[in-house]
Amino acid sequence: MVLARGARLAALAALAGVALNTNLRQSAMYALKAAQFLVHGSWSYTHGGYEKHRRAYFRPDDLAVDLRDRHVLVTGANTGIGYCAAEALGMRGATVHLLCRNRERGEAAKTKLEQRLAERTGTSVPKEDTCSPQGRVLLHVVDVSETQSIRHFVREYADRGFPAPSVLVHNAGAMTSPWAATREGVEVNFATNVLGPVLLTDLLLPSMIQDEKRDHRVIFVSSAGMLTERLETEDLEWRDRARFDATRQYAKNKRQQIAIVEHYARTVPPERVLFMACHPGWVETPLVRQAMPGFYARMREGLRTPEQGADTIVWLSCVDRGRLQSGGFYFDRAPAAKHLPLSDTSYPPRNAEKLYQRIRQRTGEIAPTTERDEAKIAAEN
Repeated sequence: MVLARGARLAALAALAGVALNTNLRQSAMYALKAAQFLVHGSWSYTHGGYEKHRRAYFRPDDLAVDLRDRHVLVTGANTGIGYCAAEALGMRGATVHLLCRNRERGEAAKTKLEQRLAERTGTSVPKEDTCSPQGRVLLHVVDVSETQSIRHFVREYADRGFPAPSVLVHNAGAMTSPWAATREGVEVNFATNVLGPVLLTDLLLPSMIQDEKRDHRVIFVSSAGMLTERLETEDLEWRDRARFDATRQYAKNKRQQIAIVEHYARTVPPERVLFMACHPGWVETPLVRQAMPGFYARMREGLRTPEQGADTIVWLSCVDRGRLQSGGFYFDRAPAAKHLPLSDTSYPPRNAEKLYQRIRQRTGEIAPTTERDEAKIAAEN
């Protein structure tokens, strides 16, 4: 009996040692990835890095395009990178749809963009004229973290007779702490960064595939922060709330975006729709200031401007599609690595498929919209 008990204790101790060693190895690997990320980022993701790359290989002709027949949708377009991308595309003639959660801030962004376009064109045409700056900027109040709001927007977009979007830019993002859920019960960061964008893409995708007359592209604004994380396919909403880390959840979500882009690229013919992701660099935005105050304080002198952060989004929207790879990850107008050297972040395609199916399953678990919900959403919009 004593020997048996001793054997059990020895086995438990061995298992505990394995677990401890595993945790130590995982912590060491994460620390290595974080160090590589910070060292590389300090000379590449900054304002100085942008200027170095711009001088080295940017081609101004890439953005010398006419987008007058294109409808572009940009989420999180009221400020920062999203607004700058919308403005740059509007300056090239696109009809820009600003998808914003807050009506007041969205209206302010719409007015600002209309004024900028009017200054550029020197026109003052009645608002109902779709060739005027006013007619080419449209505001949609959409909360991309909530499925009901997304479904309402897509129905409204179709009912108003707008064509399939030529470019869909998933720019809205969240890095919220502590752990919190949306009104639909989904963890806020995952809902905003992953679940909502996938649903919005899935709902708009059929019209994009069926429209053979136009070039269609979907762009996920990811982050090189994902380089520090493995692909999470199980605990999508970080169930251990006591240990919740918003920065790591954000990085996990950005890794998931990369996998989702790869999934779409494998399942949708590239001649119909191109799917890309990009890293904007380290940019001075409200999200960085609010969610990462320590990082912002240390790095703010070297952070990129929102215009610089938006540059690759604009490039992906404008450049000849023959120069793009569906499923690719881009940084400063060039393909970028999805994994750090010696890291443990690679995964087989089946894991991306599993993630996509898990997202679809989680979306399906959300209660369908009732007539009362529809009326409430319509009133908010």
